[in-house]
Amino acid sequence: MTYTQPVTPAMTNKLYALLLITIGVLAAFIRPPVSLSGTPEPAGVPMTVAAVFTAMPPTATPEQRISELPGGGFTYILPDGYSLNPSVGPAGEEAGDGRSILLGREGATDFGPLVRVGGGVLQEPFSSEALLNIYRDFYGNQYDLKLSETESLLTANGLSGTQFTFAVTLGIEGDGTGQVTILSGDDQFVTLVAIANNEVWAGSFSTEVAALIDSIALIEVQPILPDVAATALVGETSIIPQAYSLGWATLTLPDEIAARVSATLRSRPAKVEGIIAIPENDGAHPVALVLHGRFGQEICRPMPGSISSPAQANATFCLPGGAESRFDVGHANLVGALAEEGYVALAINLNDSYDIFSVQGTVDGIDLNNIGDYFIPQLVQMHLDALANNELSIDLAGRVDLSQPPLLLGHSRGGELIINLAQMMPVSGLVLFGAPGDGGLSAPADVPLGVVYGECDGDVYYWDSQRYFEEAENDPDRTTFASAIMLVKANHNFFNGLPGISDDGGSKISNPDCFTEGSGLSQEAQQAFMVAYVRDFVAMLRGSLPFSVRQPALTHLYGLPVVANLTTAGKQILLNDAGTASEGLSVTLCEAGEICHPTFVTLDQFGVPGEPSVQRLTWEQPAVSYTLTFSPIDATVYDALNVRAVLDPTSDLNNGAAAIRYTVRLVDAAGHSGTFAASTTPLLYTEPDERFGFSDMPILAGANRFQLGGLDGIDLTQLAKVVLQFPQESGDLLLLDVSLLSDPRSQLLTESGPGGE
Repeated sequence: MTYTQPVTPAMTNKLYALLLITIGVLAAFIRPPVSLSGTPEPAGVPMTVAAVFTAMPPTATPEQRISELPGGGFTYILPDGYSLNPSVGPAGEEAGDGRSILLGREGATDFGPLVRVGGGVLQEPFSSEALLNIYRDFYGNQYDLKLSETESLLTANGLSGTQFTFAVTLGIEGDGTGQVTILSGDDQFVTLVAIANNEVWAGSFSTEVAALIDSIALIEVQPILPDVAATALVGETSIIPQAYSLGWATLTLPDEIAARVSATLRSRPAKVEGIIAIPENDGAHPVALVLHGRFGQEICRPMPGSISSPAQANATFCLPGGAESRFDVGHANLVGALAEEGYVALAINLNDSYDIFSVQGTVDGIDLNNIGDYFIPQLVQMHLDALANNELSIDLAGRVDLSQPPLLLGHSRGGELIINLAQMMPVSGLVLFGAPGDGGLSAPADVPLGVVYGECDGDVYYWDSQRYFEEAENDPDRTTFASAIMLVKANHNFFNGLPGISDDGGSKISNPDCFTEGSGLSQEAQQAFMVAYVRDFVAMLRGSLPFSVRQPALTHLYGLPVVANLTTAGKQILLNDAGTASEGLSVTLCEAGEICHPTFVTLDQFGVPGEPSVQRLTWEQPAVSYTLTFSPIDATVYDALNVRAVLDPTSDLNNGAAAIRYTVRLVDAAGHSGTFAASTTPLLYTEPDERFGFSDMPILAGANRFQLGGLDGIDLTQLAKVVLQFPQESGDLLLLDVSLLSDPRSQLLTESGPGGE
């Protein structure tokens, strides 16, 4: 970037920021493959975030320093007159950031003379030459700086090196020069970025930098393990997870995907690390695995913009320690609670697999923006293999039962990933928190499913994880239960317990209530709800009935308002295309994926949470009815009749009503009947949004559930019809479900479990 006008404070800050981020772009890279025999390769471990000083024996040279960074360790001789992480820049900032170290003179400007030093470990597909190319792309493409040819060098300590220089016009400061050097041994590297104006560079500075480069020697350092209790919310569990690290591994794309993309995208390095909690009682326990979300640029902060070249797309931008947001650690509450429920529970770090800076475009059907997802199954398997082989630093001999399929839980992108994993491996259950639903995946029909998301989700703001439930409800072959909970006033990010993350308050589409200051749930409240739900989900897996159809469909759960739905394996779908409308009633059939609501005209590219199968009933005269007829059913094997119906609040036919009352009449084969008084459940919003109207509203209907046991005057062994009767003079209604549900017949139905829907 070239400056031709006088340098303003904003400009100096920008150049200063350029210098501060430079080493961070590369220092995140790489380590040797993880050893699955239980011990990482010698240099293949994450590094501590500390700078430790030791003095050399008295000599004529300045003192020698030992630096252990989050990417590598090295010794160096501090140039005379320089200090470590001095106060520099327009505001006199301390520039050390845990990614790298800054060497300079106190009071130096952001134009130098300064040297930024970082380190890492080389691992395929990277070499020191490849790293240098990424650096050159970073400066040349992103900042449009003039770059020199690369030069090779060999240091006095036997490290091979490559370097290039770049030039920049610094306005009133004159012309500046920078130099990037990468030194490497067999498996480690050190980067140095030196910058100064030309006058200083031509003096002693270039000589001092050359001496510093010659003094570099590589050392080994130990893994960094975060303090889980100090860095995450743990208020919902008495078992505090502990962090583990198995070093680095090279992840590779599946062959069928690798064959369709550039060779530069086919592999990447990733840390094999996470947090784990173990039940306190002895014996072998099943595994629960938690996958965190892809938080975009919040993963590694501060980082600028997006990538500017394909070479940078290969880079792992995250470092362990202070520079990386450990969203796996943010699931400490969940991991600890799962251990209390009898699971060996892990949350694994996916940051290196996610694409932080997107590679745009599609190649041969492969979405490059999400290509990192293809690495996840391999990384998951590495963690499972480590459990099977007792490779963690804690002794798990006899504690892990991998013969039972694992329970998978995922937040945001992690929720979509566990749906994908369930297509590849046996799983005992799936729990999704705020998961996107636009990837075309479906939950297997034989796997218990839990879906939880927030009303005020500012990321997955169309509530599209509801699609997974709608598919389950409309699947006549489903063999197990599915539960969906929309948590009122909850947001997207607080399903993770890492302190300091945003409540994503700026993107709540079509819900003005979500913008009200102080109206949302706290992170602690959302964490508590999540953990309580998971405890009940686990109880359901083990035969208890906290989610029971013998309870009314709840509007509150764990003391908080919700929109709740439940479907079960013991289900008979009654809503069919052969319903009979009385005179004056019109019926429009909308198959799943179609848009039935007349104002839902902007969501055809997303779907409205999966667009459940909907029948639209409209009438303009009183006392109309809609009859569902079927071959006689023995309804005594079921516990409840489930009906989901909402009004279109924008239709003049409803005269401004948010809900109406109607009658549900059940008729047996002999014509005897019994009735329930029913009402539609209102759409979540009954007033059009001033900006968006109803164009962004999903059809999100709650349920009415009627217990069959108390119905008199009808032979339920010969149920033949369900008749919906509407007394209103006019109406416009969306009918999503009419079905018979039962709890598992092997359970004692006289007992109710804790919790609810």
